[in-house]
Amino acid sequence: MPETVGASTDVPSSGAEASRAAMEATTGLRLLILGPEAIQAGGDELPGLMERRFSWEVATYLACHPDGATADAIIEDLWPSEPLMSARKRFTDAVYHLRRALRAASDNPQEKFVLLRMNRYRLDENMLSVDLWDFNAAVIAGRSASDNAERLAHYRRAVEFYRGEFVHVGDGLWAETFRYDVRRKALAAFEGAASLLEQQNPAMAITMLEGAREIMPWSEEADRRIMQIYQRLHRMDDVRIAYEALTERLARLGEKPSAETSELLRAMAAGDSMN
Repeated sequence: MPETVGASTDVPSSGAEASRAAMEATTGLRLLILGPEAIQAGGDELPGLMERRFSWEVATYLACHPDGATADAIIEDLWPSEPLMSARKRFTDAVYHLRRALRAASDNPQEKFVLLRMNRYRLDENMLSVDLWDFNAAVIAGRSASDNAERLAHYRRAVEFYRGEFVHVGDGLWAETFRYDVRRKALAAFEGAASLLEQQNPAMAITMLEGAREIMPWSEEADRRIMQIYQRLHRMDDVRIAYEALTERLARLGEKPSAETSELLRAMAAGDSMN
């Protein structure tokens, strides 16, 4: 896949891992945007605090732009077809209700949580953490790890933070770039962890590959690797079950297994019959 990572898709400049530990000791406040959106306080989800859908859209946008963005840029990306006056009012209301929800969650009515500096809005990473920031930090740490054990630990952390893609946000197309970037990073974490686990813990490697498969259900690479692990374990029945599951999944997408995957199964079956 091509690289599309920009600085704004990674972590806040202060460093997500360090700030999260310090911040959570103070407020325990956390935004979850990978998968179902939620506000957490002290590890518990607090449903119903975010009264406006627009506030979630702004929260997600700011989480994806930890260095901040101007109101005009946010409005243009989130609601490009909205009349300007209406969009400005929507943005003002969204920020108001976002702050109100975060204050209620933290029981801290004096904090802003959404900062405005040099005409740019940003989330205050000293007052809350975001799962996306920690996910990005774990992926980056895994890439630069000095040994396999450290790399595996970081990839497994990334996998834990990834609960799924963030949902539709706004009317613009901006989110597709970030959604693709997160999907690519998550896929690398799942596949990287699987490669490191394959020899010592094949069952967990398969679990990781199944996670990769969920991210790209139309791809067959994870399925082929699962079949190969089962073959090495001399579990041909599970090889066939994995292939049948792939066939059923692709059928729901209007597709069939590729010639490469079908040939792999035939070669495995032929080798098994000779043993």
